[in-house]
Amino acid sequence: MRLIMLTLTCCALLAATCKKTDQTNETTDTATPAADAYAMVTMKRSSCFGRCPVYEVRFYTDGTIEYVGKMNVERLGTW
Repeated sequence: MRLIMLTLTCCALLAATCKKTDQTNETTDTATPAADAYAMVTMKRSSCFGRCPVYEVRFYTDGTIEYVGKMNVERLGTW
């Protein structure tokens, strides 16, 4: 688990330090990522025979993070 978290942290830091273009785009507050962004890293935890948490986390190339809580987690739904 520590290796996974370390890997995700490194990927997030690398994505955050990428050079950005000089063009400014208007941003809108939406729950879904932009059409040109794609999932760079996806982590999915599936169910077990007990009360294991079931969720997905996606890190997109535009810097957004999407969390989907499915079962046995504190926050259900898409965040």
